[in-house]
Amino acid sequence: MSVSSTHARAILVRHLTFPLFTFGPGALALALLGGGHGSSRPSLPVLAGCGAIIVVSYALLHLLERLHPHREAWNQDHDDTRTDVAYLVAVGPVSAAIGGALATLASLSVHLACPDAFRTDLWPSALHPAVQVLVALVLAEFGHYWLHRLGHERPLLWRLHSVHHSAERLYWMNATRFHPLDLMLVAFAQVLPLELLGIPAPIYIAYAVVSSVYGQLQHCNVDLDSSLFRGFFATPELHRWHHSKDPREGDSNYGAILLVWDQLFGSVFWPGRPITDDIGIGAMPHFPKSLAAQLAAPFGRLWETAQGREGEGGEAGPTAEHRPREDRPQ
Repeated sequence: MSVSSTHARAILVRHLTFPLFTFGPGALALALLGGGHGSSRPSLPVLAGCGAIIVVSYALLHLLERLHPHREAWNQDHDDTRTDVAYLVAVGPVSAAIGGALATLASLSVHLACPDAFRTDLWPSALHPAVQVLVALVLAEFGHYWLHRLGHERPLLWRLHSVHHSAERLYWMNATRFHPLDLMLVAFAQVLPLELLGIPAPIYIAYAVVSSVYGQLQHCNVDLDSSLFRGFFATPELHRWHHSKDPREGDSNYGAILLVWDQLFGSVFWPGRPITDDIGIGAMPHFPKSLAAQLAAPFGRLWETAQGREGEGGEAGPTAEHRPREDRPQ
């Protein structure tokens, strides 16, 4: 391949990756779902097709990371690939499904207990299906935003959320690196308002496809430019700052897909340049690598070990800015 064609490909990847992976999966899902009209549960082949959209999107992101990485070093194994595979194929889907199921049960209980206060016909079904997906994203993002923010600001929740921030590199697969309890809480907060308002099944599935693909896009190691969308979407460039070792930078940009709640509550951080420092948890250099150890890390003496503390404990990091969040003023 000539130098000019390689350069042209790099430009296309840089400018088209974000819009294609942001809007493409949802559009394809709605097309498979008959345009998103109606409320009947989709057939098994249609559900399989939506699953295929997610899997193909993951495979394409993996390929783009190899061809046009944001950082070459992030394509190298950090003794984390096996653990991230386990999160991707087992821990993540099961935890999210449990959280969503609990939200459905909670919604059903509310509707049964207060039938006059909560009706199942409140969803704005008259809107265009694409607009309904956007409504679902805005509502789900509200719950996600506050659970995510509290995961940084409240010590007990930070114990769970630290598993996600223990990653020392960002690539598409570690988007699902979450402690099961953390992911269950977030999934519950996202799904509950949708269930309470009676979201139609096709719209919910389209929303799930968008959410599943965007999470991987947000963490991907692709050299892309999403500056045109940075004011509305929680882009990869913004999210890399969220993984900064410095909490003054990392306690920001909480949105999973949209930036609307960060904008409203003043938690956007963008210094006008890509992050150049290493990512991770500066105060916790001894965070375990294996799946079993990470699942146990938030509890008891294992938490002190992960922080690098000994005996009575003390500051794990070299500076006040890098100390554990439970040691910082609230």
